[in-house]
Amino acid sequence: MKVNSTTYTGETIAALDTAVGTADSLVDQKRAELTPLLNNRNEKASLLNTVLVQGRKAIAGYFGEDSNEYELAGGTRKSERKTPGRRTTKPKPTA
Repeated sequence: MKVNSTTYTGETIAALDTAVGTADSLVDQKRAELTPLLNNRNEKASLLNTVLVQGRKAIAGYFGEDSNEYELAGGTRKSERKTPGRRTTKPKPTA
């Protein structure tokens, strides 16, 4: 078998297969180490999001949804929101 002007024998292919298997094992090991870290990070990010949303709700309740304070807290002012568009139904195809 010839690829890129290099001749590959059965032995070199077997060695490449072994190298790929070793690399796969290392990747799987690192993934196993990374998974709990990612889960922890995602859990904390979810909690942070919940706290921020509750804070924006409190600000909206106190100052109103169209206030500058609500916008400064990361909310979209009520006057700047898009109005919902008209929904149209797609015509049914006739057979």
